Amino acid sequence: MLRVALSRLLGLFGKQKRDQELDQEIRTHLDMATEENLRRGMSADEARLAARRDFGFVEPMKEEFRDIRGVSFLETTFLDLRYAVRSLFQNPGFTAVVVVSLALGIGANTAVLKAVSSTPFCCGHCRTKTPSASSSL
Repeated sequence: MLRVALSRLLGLFGKQKRDQELDQEIRTHLDMATEENLRRGMSADEARLAARRDFGFVEPMKEEFRDIRGVSFLETTFLDLRYAVRSLFQNPGFTAVVVVSLALGIGANTAVLKAVSSTPFCCGHCRTKTPSASSSL
């Protein structure tokens, strides 16, 4: 379990090298299938087409391998964050409105909760840190 997690985490790094290795492996597999079809008596074009047809779609297979190999959730989150930051820099007016709105919202919530916690809205046992096991009727 730990080895799988470590392998997936390391899959985030050296992505280009792993993609090149995958491309090379797919090419090797297609070449071997083409040679097998040539031995069966097909022409070169027919053998290549038959090998590609038997192998299936390459891109979905690459995507599935990338999902298995790496931490796709982290990769997509990183790409989404990068896109968000890029979008915020492209629209500085929108960024200012978002930052001010968040600051006002957080400040207002903090002020209201501070005021509520300082007033005696509930009985004394609500403010104690230790839970009470007895109840009085």
